[in-house]
Amino acid sequence: MPRIDAADQEYLVQMLRPDLNPNGSLVADEPNYYMGHCTQKLRVPVPVITPNGSMHVTYQRAPRRLTKDVIFKTKAYVMSSLRTTNLKFTDFDPVKATYKALRSFNDSSGFVHPGGVIGPAELALMQHRLQDNATLQELALKTLLTGAGVIPKTYNNGWQVPTDTPINYAGPFVLVNVSARYGGSNKDSGECPQNYPDGAPRDNCAHISLVELDAQQTYKQALAFWATGNVTYAENALRITHAWASNNQAFGDVRENGPLEAAWAVASFAKALELLRGRVPGWQATYEEFMAWTEQLLMPQTDEYMNSTKKAIAIGQQNVLNNWHSTIAEAWMAVGVLTDDKVRYRKAVNLYHATVRDYTKWGRAKGFRDGGRVLGETSETLRDIYHTQFGLGGLLQVAEMAWQQDMDLYSSNQFALVPALELTARIIMANDSESQLPQGFKLLKSMPKPPSGTMWAFDMQRQRFFAKNKTSGAWVADLNDGIKYLQGITFLPTAWEHAYNHYVGRLGLKMPETAALIKRHYVDWYAMHWGGGTLSHANTAGSLWRAGLRPFTVCSHEQHHRHANGSSSSSSGSSSAQVFSTTAERAISA
Repeated sequence: MPRIDAADQEYLVQMLRPDLNPNGSLVADEPNYYMGHCTQKLRVPVPVITPNGSMHVTYQRAPRRLTKDVIFKTKAYVMSSLRTTNLKFTDFDPVKATYKALRSFNDSSGFVHPGGVIGPAELALMQHRLQDNATLQELALKTLLTGAGVIPKTYNNGWQVPTDTPINYAGPFVLVNVSARYGGSNKDSGECPQNYPDGAPRDNCAHISLVELDAQQTYKQALAFWATGNVTYAENALRITHAWASNNQAFGDVRENGPLEAAWAVASFAKALELLRGRVPGWQATYEEFMAWTEQLLMPQTDEYMNSTKKAIAIGQQNVLNNWHSTIAEAWMAVGVLTDDKVRYRKAVNLYHATVRDYTKWGRAKGFRDGGRVLGETSETLRDIYHTQFGLGGLLQVAEMAWQQDMDLYSSNQFALVPALELTARIIMANDSESQLPQGFKLLKSMPKPPSGTMWAFDMQRQRFFAKNKTSGAWVADLNDGIKYLQGITFLPTAWEHAYNHYVGRLGLKMPETAALIKRHYVDWYAMHWGGGTLSHANTAGSLWRAGLRPFTVCSHEQHHRHANGSSSSSSGSSSAQVFSTTAERAISA
């Protein structure tokens, strides 16, 4: 979409996004989880940042962790109740009918399909919103198909990664041998595909061809199929996947960028195949080719990297888990769901929890606060905000995939992702005005000059800036001025919409910094292996989640009856007149 002035954008946002109010919370009432009676209550620490950058911590209420039973029953009640009234269209029956036609269940694994970051309920609602000419979804679809409003990634030579989703896609751009060095470069630019785009950097053709062109495009084409109904998009996605799976014969370098490139690619490919599961001819054959290729060449890269991570932790290295592990967790979970592999899925869950804990520990324990860290700071915040969003984005994608399987990972480590998102959002919003940064932070341009013959660098393990010799790279001196310098500040669509829809939409938390960031970028896009949430998730929680919160969905059978009999006063204003209905029980289990 064309860029518009601030006043027009504010008007559009007010009209299209009532959920993005100034307080960072939904206009609707706080959802009722009958905390203290049916669910355990948790005080979630959230940083509050004033316009002048001063910070303090406030505590918001949330259910400690939603059980699989509560998630299943609440979702099921939404899709079995007669109708809801918080949609533009009065009758919810068409959405429910589409949902039932789309949803399948694997008895062996227990996984729901489609089960990527977009589940059958989101797909059904997205389709009916588009059919109903919902303006926000129409804008998001335009962004997907044409690239309107996307901030393109620009390489040093001026070439930009294409932002559209063309039905006549010029790829795939397959390499027989991927030898990805650090930075995504191939060992030899002569190994680039023969049809490689004119002007695209040849020294990065391994990364660009696989991740930023073909894998990214595969997911976008699959999503375009669901949004438009045009089967050519789905055929394009299968064509790209088939080309890589049948032609790529070698993949590395496991000692450098190989594991990360593999995980980036697998995350997009697997989620695309999950979206297209059984929907178009040739899916099964392409799926089998993809899994043979992945298991032979790509998954071993990630597995070997995780073995080296375990060794690093065992010898006492600090701050080891980062955006690489976030992305690997996403790839593992996407493959686990796609293949109904519970072992791979569980490995992804375990890695997710470990990464959330290690990545967001700053400010969450006295020892780390003594080190000068603040609530919401990740171990990559001072490395750069670009990679910080890579880390957060992968974790959020994992959490939403798990949610589609009725598992609550969003609450991991006492909702540690909430303060991380709020702090990161403020930093991005304040990039043009250093005075609006949280106190203690400054932009890189304010950094003092390094000693002669040296340059500043950031040590991830020690979480400290230091001067290193320009020639030898040797350590010279630490920077000890107590200031946190920020670099690489830019917006990436790393699942901000998914996070806001869950924490604010489903749970009722207040996230004003995240709301402000989404208002600035109120139609996001898909890039690398995350994003696209405006089309599929924006403001869906009221229809697909809150409408299902009832005493008989949130509470156990015994708890509900105690609640209905008025034996507890801690249900936060809930109506005890709501009694358990045998009809509702049948509807939920149907």
